[in-house]
Amino acid sequence: MNDNKEQESSGDKEISGEPKISVDKEEEVPGELENPVDEEKEVPGELDKLLAKQAKKSAKRAQKKAAKNGTSAVVNDPAKLAAKQVELEERVRSLVNQLAIREAMASSSTSKEKDTGVHKFWSTQPVIQNDEVVEKEGPIEPNTPHDQIRKEPYILPKEFEWSTMELNNPEELNELYNLLTNNYVEDDDAMFRFDYSEKFLKWALQPPGYKKVWHVGVRVAATKKLVAFISAIPADIRIYES
Repeated sequence: MNDNKEQESSGDKEISGEPKISVDKEEEVPGELENPVDEEKEVPGELDKLLAKQAKKSAKRAQKKAAKNGTSAVVNDPAKLAAKQVELEERVRSLVNQLAIREAMASSSTSKEKDTGVHKFWSTQPVIQNDEVVEKEGPIEPNTPHDQIRKEPYILPKEFEWSTMELNNPEELNELYNLLTNNYVEDDDAMFRFDYSEKFLKWALQPPGYKKVWHVGVRVAATKKLVAFISAIPADIRIYES
């Protein structure tokens, strides 16, 4: 009996000792979990960074989408498209004016005096030259006697032919207008060109006493397309007392 009690009591001690061992282990657990807890504290910081980065990407995508939708809305709206076109034209016109002003200022600063050298065209014409001294008044060239004027026109290459223009014919007047508008007097930068209307051409080329034979054109022989034009008008000029 005593042996059994001793065994039971020893067993009780062992059993009662087990909780002490488990308690010791539980007491050690917090120390082992200190590092994992610290790592969990760092996670929210990384998460905030990821969320902020994702928010920036979403904002950029939203801006691009809004810009794209805005452009398509303008394209689909004729009124907005026309307003956009007018705005663009005004900006281009403003830039062209600024460039012209800058070029004018640059040229005036680099050359104070205008170049009066030999002009490729006017030096071949019957006009007063820059280095010419006028000693008396009168015509630059005397009139050519009528009997010395060439009776036959100059011979053109076989692909072309002379044509006397009939400006009272709307079709021929329109031909002349298109020829001059597309080819006549253009600046060096190919940005500006005279655009004389058909009414203006009739007014300028048909003054009182005009001569139809002085409206001379050149056409392509095969197609009759107008490719050149030259004209003259009569004028009474008074120079001083002469």
